[in-house]
Amino acid sequence: SWKTIINVTTPPKWKVKKQKLAEKAAREAELAAKKAQARQALSIYLNLPTLDEAVNTLKPWWPGLFDGDTPRLLACGIRDVLLEDVAQRNIPLSHKKLRRALKAITRSESYLCAMKAGAFRYDTEGYVTEHISQEEEAYASERLDKI
Repeated sequence: SWKTIINVTTPPKWKVKKQKLAEKAAREAELAAKKAQARQALSIYLNLPTLDEAVNTLKPWWPGLFDGDTPRLLACGIRDVLLEDVAQRNIPLSHKKLRRALKAITRSESYLCAMKAGAFRYDTEGYVTEHISQEEEAYASERLDKI
């Protein structure tokens, strides 16, 4: 009787499928690790102060921007006004620190929740300058959804 020897060079389908799934899981894990690392690098880059720190930074110089310890809605273009005021009054506050404090306040959940159509915006003295529009309220709710 003749015996034929068969050399099988391809692995079975179940083994191929298992290998592909393992490779895919490894790629996804690597991608997730890269995303987490990028997210961490971004948070270090932004380095925004907490809301309380931001309030404590600005309140001694501009008490009209706050209702107690709660920030009021700020008038449009307030950053330029504050920077001018810093230069005129020789306030020991860097541009970067001022900008970061304003970002921390305006990106806070309490600030965005307060942005309802018809609400008032305030200047540095605490006087009403304008009202919140429907578009601004919609923008604030979009930002809240991202938080």
